Amino acid sequence: MLWDTFIKEIESELDSMERDFLQGATIAKTVCPTDTRMVPKLIESFGPNDKEILDVMSDTVWGKPTLHHGHQVSLSTAQSCRYIKLMKDHFNIVPYKDLDHIVDIGGGFGNMYRILSNLGYKGNYQIIDFPIMHKLQRRYLKRICSDISNLDQIDLDMEKAIPTGKSMLIATHSVNEMPMDVRKKIEPYYKNYDYIFINHNRIFDGIDNIRYFQDLMNMLQSDYQIFDFNCPISQSHWFKLCLRK
Repeated sequence: MLWDTFIKEIESELDSMERDFLQGATIAKTVCPTDTRMVPKLIESFGPNDKEILDVMSDTVWGKPTLHHGHQVSLSTAQSCRYIKLMKDHFNIVPYKDLDHIVDIGGGFGNMYRILSNLGYKGNYQIIDFPIMHKLQRRYLKRICSDISNLDQIDLDMEKAIPTGKSMLIATHSVNEMPMDVRKKIEPYYKNYDYIFINHNRIFDGIDNIRYFQDLMNMLQSDYQIFDFNCPISQSHWFKLCLRK
């Protein structure tokens, strides 16, 4: 499994890079890309009704994320802000105001949590991830967030994620990178959530993600209204947005 190698490399980079750890080769490759060419197109997708999101579209010096030269925004931040816009547009909710509980499978370096917190989100936020990724998230978030008491980190166990109130499951380029046996363990838990937000690529480690996620949507379609579309900005990405009927 590719992530077996990634985990070892990320641990080494965290040990050797105290302040600019987001520049580590594997950390950048997996959660904080250095290729920022897509940032202008992402920013262009926002309209006048997205001012709240645009106002928090900025990055921290801590960790040293790679920024687009002109816009001074990282790809991770631009993407995360666009995800929030899509939640608003398709689910007809303001996620940082209307949700009580968010479960984020594979929370990267914690950037989505940071942005939603800056927008005013106060509900429960659980990140399901590898222990080394939790270490990365803590290093990043403890330095820049005044209060992370609503953050709960869980080691790859969906049973421990028990949503309360109005809830959303987020899986942006995470489930699509898991081996099939792990994906199957997650499947029974999707229906616990009012909203499901998935972003995936075409193929990973030999698994056809187009086919896999279409089969998953077929399983969920009786209970959810599904928005299934190819990303117009990056055609190698697909979205599966599910709203409970």
